[in-house]
Amino acid sequence: MPKLPEIFLDPWFRSICAVGFSLLRYRGDIFIQTDEEDGRDWLGVIELLEDECFSALKQGASSDPDYLVTRAREDFAKVAARFGEENLGLREVLSQFAEQLRPMTPQEIVASFKELNQRGLILTRECASTWGGQHAKDRAPKLKTYEMIFDEPADTLGKTPVCTWTDSSTRTIHLTVGGGKRPLVNFLCFEFYLLHEYLSHVLPTRDDGAGRLSEGYLFSVARWWYTKKVSHLDSAVVAVDWQEHWERNELEADADYWRRFHRRSDWFEAHSSKPWFAWLLLEVAAFRDSAKRGFQVRFLSFLKEVFKAGLGNEVEHVHKMPSLTVEEVHDQFKDVLLGRIDSNILKRTRL
Repeated sequence: MPKLPEIFLDPWFRSICAVGFSLLRYRGDIFIQTDEEDGRDWLGVIELLEDECFSALKQGASSDPDYLVTRAREDFAKVAARFGEENLGLREVLSQFAEQLRPMTPQEIVASFKELNQRGLILTRECASTWGGQHAKDRAPKLKTYEMIFDEPADTLGKTPVCTWTDSSTRTIHLTVGGGKRPLVNFLCFEFYLLHEYLSHVLPTRDDGAGRLSEGYLFSVARWWYTKKVSHLDSAVVAVDWQEHWERNELEADADYWRRFHRRSDWFEAHSSKPWFAWLLLEVAAFRDSAKRGFQVRFLSFLKEVFKAGLGNEVEHVHKMPSLTVEEVHDQFKDVLLGRIDSNILKRTRL
């Protein structure tokens, strides 16, 4: 195995990995024991565990890279003991969680992240093959695994609104482990964010520098597909993390730029359907035709103008037309826009 980066010697990184992968195994049991209307909730339990992780960190470092895992195991047992007879099921689950918690070797951490990485790629291929048309179906099996890079949390701020980002030039996906106020909630979302990275930055045939397709529309497709494929708990954790990710990364000034695309996605979905609009976006992303350069940019411009003009009825009409290719939908939207928007705007969308 190649030499591991220095972050694998960091006690905080090692402890969050050990706790996070263990929590992935116990998250279903925790959800079952907190799916009640008596004040217990899964997020509150995760927050308690995060508090103990931070408490162990504040109590001092150690030359032993697994020191914080040992402290966390002791503290988690105390958390479990807080729950009395009325919460006996939760107490037992958390006791088991604390008892089995153990340090992970760097090799075990690498292997576990490789499994998550592969899962993100598999989910992307499934999404493209199930919801996509011919362009997406042809491209899905050609997608390759990207190497995972682990960033220091302080080095990641400003690069991405979430805890992952992709460098297509080096075919790498970067992850931040242990950053922010919600390190365990972030950890539980890695599978989703890896799906997002592959769907938004590996599937597309064209680099989307402005992020309209990648961070806007395709992020919505990733959310829809993930909700369809995973448990209610996994989807709920991602929803919480997504709601707070702007605050976590202090990117409030840019937040509305991306939310604008998510609102558009919801509007198009309301006037068609999730599978159809996902099909459209996946086909645009996977489109490759050297004779039609600029097709993706022009199509995204059409979507913007259709939304701005409020042409919901026209979207519904196109949605009901059977067996259209993405090129034919492009032409339908062009016809819809003719005479309805400034001709200069339409001219700017030409190849």
